[in-house]
Amino acid sequence: MTEPSAKRKPGTLPGVPVSCIVHPAEGIAGSISVPGDKSISHRVGMIAGLASGISVVKNYLQSEDCISTLRAMEALGARTYALETGELQIEGNGGRMMQPAGMLDVGNSGTTIRLLSGLLAGQSLDVELTGDESLRNRPMKRIKEPLEKMGAKVTLTGEKETAPIRIQGGHLKAIDYLLPMASAQVKSCLLLAGLYAEGKMIITEPAQTRDHTERLFKTMGIPVDVRGLQLHMDGLGPKGPSLDARTFAIPGDFSSAAFWLVAAAARPGQTVTIRNVGLNPRRTALLDVLKRAGATVSISSSREDDLVEEAGDIT
Repeated sequence: MTEPSAKRKPGTLPGVPVSCIVHPAEGIAGSISVPGDKSISHRVGMIAGLASGISVVKNYLQSEDCISTLRAMEALGARTYALETGELQIEGNGGRMMQPAGMLDVGNSGTTIRLLSGLLAGQSLDVELTGDESLRNRPMKRIKEPLEKMGAKVTLTGEKETAPIRIQGGHLKAIDYLLPMASAQVKSCLLLAGLYAEGKMIITEPAQTRDHTERLFKTMGIPVDVRGLQLHMDGLGPKGPSLDARTFAIPGDFSSAAFWLVAAAARPGQTVTIRNVGLNPRRTALLDVLKRAGATVSISSSREDDLVEEAGDIT
């Protein structure tokens, strides 16, 4: 892998448009691509930030929430380079997180604060995370309780047991835990903490949630045994995983594609193709709804290399 491009400084990211003007159209037809999957982008940003070496990330979502994840990982020792091609290069910290200079502000990103809390629980660090007013009103007790059962010290300093959240990492032990609610964020928080735990981690969901973390773990060579609503994973101990940098191609976000698919289905005779969209079966129930409503839906699988999940073109 060549050294990162020097045309942009570490930590600089492409600008995001803040406004646009939309003019009405008589019909809708054509072929488009949608931005990268938000959920996958968060997780790839964290895993690439833990790896040894320089990873290339294609189609990372340039949203404020996903950028918050990159900034947090930079504060913990990773380095991010935005290339003129639109790709990112992430130089990982090799699994050795550094103590940040101050409190980590993750803006409005609930995914960042909850998943990162899981990673930090297994580090010998003392880190406080906060966010904007909206984030500081979201429930965090749902991650505090299981992380403390594993051995971390978690302090919620918000008035209603909300953020800011202080994570004092410790020697973690794996637990057998029943999630009190179906939450992919809480599940992912515990899976990430489980990377640094000793023993067998068992997580039981009350209902299926999106499984991007489990899929990414398998891509990185971390075994996760899925048994219906139960996940079994062997903890890797205090040293955590040894991850090698790689190329990650993130599929388009099905949630972004959904608007265009519904718009085309609602107008007889209109045809739209969305290219390279994620086809995770836990995300695509809308396609079945459209078919039952009378729309014609066809899918062709993508052959792009380095995709972290299955993807394809939807017409």
